[in-house]
Amino acid sequence: MHVNDRAANKLPFRKPTGWYSYMNRRPATRRELLQAGVSMIGIGVAFLPKVAITAAPQFPLSTTVVDENSGIGTTDNHRPLPALPLPVGTRVSAIGDSHIGYGVYAGTPLVPGPSNTFAVGYSMANGFIEWARALDPRFDHDSWYDIADPTGRNISGANQGIFGAHLEWNNQAPTGILTRLPVLLSKRPAVIILEGGTNSINSGDIAGRNSPAAAADIIAKLDKGLQLARAGGAWVILMTIYPRGDWPKNDVRHKAIAASNDWIRAQQGRDGVLGVVDGNDDILAPGGIQDLTMYEQDKIHLAPKGARKIGKEKLLPILQAAISAGSTFNSDPAVENLAGANMGRLDGVEGDKADPEIMGQIPSGFRCGIGRNAATVACSIDELEGAIRGARLAVTPTDNNDAAYTHVQFNANPIATAGILVPGDWIYAAMFVEQLAGDQLGTARIVFKLQQGKILLRSVGGLWTSSGDFAHPVGAAKEGWWIKTNPFLMPDLPFNTLKCDLDITSDKKGTPFTVRLSRFIIRKIADPRLT
Repeated sequence: MHVNDRAANKLPFRKPTGWYSYMNRRPATRRELLQAGVSMIGIGVAFLPKVAITAAPQFPLSTTVVDENSGIGTTDNHRPLPALPLPVGTRVSAIGDSHIGYGVYAGTPLVPGPSNTFAVGYSMANGFIEWARALDPRFDHDSWYDIADPTGRNISGANQGIFGAHLEWNNQAPTGILTRLPVLLSKRPAVIILEGGTNSINSGDIAGRNSPAAAADIIAKLDKGLQLARAGGAWVILMTIYPRGDWPKNDVRHKAIAASNDWIRAQQGRDGVLGVVDGNDDILAPGGIQDLTMYEQDKIHLAPKGARKIGKEKLLPILQAAISAGSTFNSDPAVENLAGANMGRLDGVEGDKADPEIMGQIPSGFRCGIGRNAATVACSIDELEGAIRGARLAVTPTDNNDAAYTHVQFNANPIATAGILVPGDWIYAAMFVEQLAGDQLGTARIVFKLQQGKILLRSVGGLWTSSGDFAHPVGAAKEGWWIKTNPFLMPDLPFNTLKCDLDITSDKKGTPFTVRLSRFIIRKIADPRLT
């Protein structure tokens, strides 16, 4: 963020309120790929949701003469575009400003704290790309905490969104999106999501002036970005610019967004463009009126409800049409699971109930408790396909705490790491969650922790949201999705325990709802920095 934009105080940026992580810049991750088209075990709803696609896009293929030795910086010669459909596990990278960065955002440096001699790092994942992957994990968008990141932000991987980033500075180039694009293209991604322009329209691309950019400037720079991507042989998914509610109603900058979006929409079918993600008219601003239920309180960034809707209804159909069906990880919890096959399948009925308001059976190895504002949680265990079991939690909210939300915890018992993990190992955690009844679920998130005794060393979140969003329904009903963390490094520090907590929230004044949890997985992976 440029100092001038801090003064303007109108950039897509807000101070983090929890553990977050936005990540950047490393080669693609080696994934445990299943065969393309292999079906996943059903548990009442399809793992790979059947998002309606009215007609599969007829993707344009280049007729340009290909020069295999062409450089990234030229638009005279084009590298070939990867053939469609792309294989399951295709890396989807993204570059832009905070609208991309909110997907994986870091809020705590990897340094010792005043009362802690260990290095603590937090990260999260919640954004429209993360939601698309949660609903259908056929593509790779992994990022991870990495102190070797050349930007100094301790972030590496597919997400290259920088908070406050402008399209391209006209008088200097610290964080410009187009300035960073050649580095991304040099990694040879098959697909990139290109987003940007709102900061440029807000305060311009001449550092120190605070002079809003016109639509013509935005169009010229996005056109340059598309040319660079096409020359580099990467398919592009282009984003329209979100409506903003922080400017006065008749501010000329609204017109600049509208004119820019007209041009962006017209790029559908352009050589190298897979599709345009545009939710302005029917999701974010139907009838031209901004729907603030889709936004954070700043009226700039998408709330989880908006992120989920854009990810599911706009981004995912493009990816499903372009990438073969399958999954980037094995969904069988009995395979190479550090939690053990029994815990992974949710076997047994010896789990703990932390509060008298919790009734029924809890799977062995887990503990259910009420954080606040739940009258009852009725628990039962469902027998699913493939010797898999699901923990059903029927939550009845109540109002007995000042907080605006109901909070129910479903925690795995601590797992000893001795003999199974050493410094330098990489792992991830995952769990499948469904909303079976009601539509009140505010968030379901994993908080995955590495500890030495009671001392926290590292933490990573899956579909993490801040407490300001806990009471707001995410918009899901009778649907299932994966909560999966990004890759997680075991540090060169003493550690002995893994903890994994699942938080479930809703509006305390809302109606009862039922969720089901299944397939608890903790699994080693190869070092993502080396592949």
